[in-house]
Amino acid sequence: MRAINASIMRQVNRKLILNQIRLRPISRAELAEITGLTRASVTQIVEELIGEGIVVETTMIGRTRLGRRSTQLAIEPASGAVFGVNMSRRACSVGVMDMAGTVLAHNAEIVAGRDPADVLDSVAAAILRQKKELELGDGCVRGVGLCVPGPVEARDGRLLNPARHPEWKGLPLVKLLEQRLDMPVWVESTARAQSLAEKYFGVSGESFALIRLDDSVSLGVIVRGELYRGAQDFVAELGGCVLSGDGGQTLNQLISLPALLAGRPYRSWAELMERRGEPEAEAAIERLIRYLAPCVAGLMYVLSIERVVLAGELGAASEGLLPQLNAAVRARVGLQLAADPVRTETRLDPVRIGAAPAFAAFFDAN
Repeated sequence: MRAINASIMRQVNRKLILNQIRLRPISRAELAEITGLTRASVTQIVEELIGEGIVVETTMIGRTRLGRRSTQLAIEPASGAVFGVNMSRRACSVGVMDMAGTVLAHNAEIVAGRDPADVLDSVAAAILRQKKELELGDGCVRGVGLCVPGPVEARDGRLLNPARHPEWKGLPLVKLLEQRLDMPVWVESTARAQSLAEKYFGVSGESFALIRLDDSVSLGVIVRGELYRGAQDFVAELGGCVLSGDGGQTLNQLISLPALLAGRPYRSWAELMERRGEPEAEAAIERLIRYLAPCVAGLMYVLSIERVVLAGELGAASEGLLPQLNAAVRARVGLQLAADPVRTETRLDPVRIGAAPAFAAFFDAN
């Protein structure tokens, strides 16, 4: 047991160091100070990482507080590759990125109207084709990240209740994809995967909530750099919350994209925003802000965060609503905020979002 614990602790310490190096060039002394590890432990782990080609000493030379020169460490982008599969209700993006997040290949597969097994066969074929074309050896592939609409049971990779795709319900996606690829696969809901990608490649910092507004209203939460997973590694869709005083309706029934467009002459939220000023468009916008503002304020109070990111089809097209929405949130929070609490998502390549669960498995200690 002691040996097992020592092995686990070493893996945790290794990821602590990797994650700090990922953030910016850093010296061995700074790593010891930030992680709380001894300099001897840091040196040993760093030398192993350099030997494996994952970490390199950069030509950037900094100075310590004592004025001494110190060599900086950085992640070697070519030291590995992570595949990303980003599945939506209509299509699926399949690609691969290096360890710096640069997308090296990107293909699209149709999902709508196809049998799940057929879709997974096509996804696996695309991954294997990209692996061959880029000449990626087995030791170079760090894994496959998969994100899917709707809540998932991350531990066994089951898709629980996908909106508008009942044929996918309950499928053990991780098992099915691993059988086709012989590679490790990690899965998250799209909202949680996007919150991880926002942490790694966006500008929202280390503590924020991401609300994704599409067919349903879903949530991803990052607190102090870690994805909040809940007691059972499962966070229910935010859209399932029932609002009292509104006929017992859920957020999905009130402000999901289908709910806001129902009965209105707009094919998309982007089209609705282009036609602002029309009574039907203004009614939908008023409804969104009416229910979304208290939801955002509640998340800020409960999670003690100062930033909420709007994502998804509705969130991406709502830049023009931010002043109005932020004013409504500020009126409810009643706290002095240094900046606007709500912003729209960073425009990230869908491959980066899909790959984020596997990227997290490599870098994060939790």
